[in-house]
Amino acid sequence: MADSNDFAEELRNQVVEDRVYVFTPQGDVVDLPNGSTPLDFAYYVHTNVGHRCIGAKVFNRIVPFTYQLKTGDQIEIITGKELNPKRDWLNPNLDYVHSSRARAKVQTWFKQQDKDKNVIEGKHLLEQELSRLNIHWDEAELAKERFNMVTLDDLLAAIGGGDVKLNQVVNYIQSKNLKESPPEVDPRLIQKPRKTKTFQNGVILQGVGNLMNQLAGCCNPIPRR
Repeated sequence: MADSNDFAEELRNQVVEDRVYVFTPQGDVVDLPNGSTPLDFAYYVHTNVGHRCIGAKVFNRIVPFTYQLKTGDQIEIITGKELNPKRDWLNPNLDYVHSSRARAKVQTWFKQQDKDKNVIEGKHLLEQELSRLNIHWDEAELAKERFNMVTLDDLLAAIGGGDVKLNQVVNYIQSKNLKESPPEVDPRLIQKPRKTKTFQNGVILQGVGNLMNQLAGCCNPIPRR
């Protein structure tokens, strides 16, 4: 049916103008926005089909990625083994993708690639600074919630990408670390109790050590009753 010119013409006359209806090689109908390209079709079928797309055929004839699909077209996507989207696909002036769905999937792929690189860079920067300050790496988890990050990788990616400043993270970790670990007291600052000397009459003298002393005759304390 997809190869029938009469059927395709009839379909064009009956559908809404802002949509195009195309066919897979198996004859399944795919509904796309008017102005869609083979890449839009590939991403509609599956995200990885779009990521691996290296060419397209319409009615067994090779067409460029900028080809605008028409209602009744039968499309076959040629894929490679590697995931290899191009940044040019996001350039609105080149007309590689038209649908917001396809554009969002391409943007997500590149964002993930950038995140992986930023995680590596952010981890290197933070590890280096914590090591300099003799702070254990596990303490980095303390800053995750402070900067509204779900995972530590999110925080590292933000550091590597420049969205979060390294010194802010380190300062926060230091402040938390100091609160949870009370400072050690220098034993030299601990005041030792003074020696006391007790006499048989019950009078206690402090701070005199082993000095000889004798109570004056006028000093006869009366015990309390």
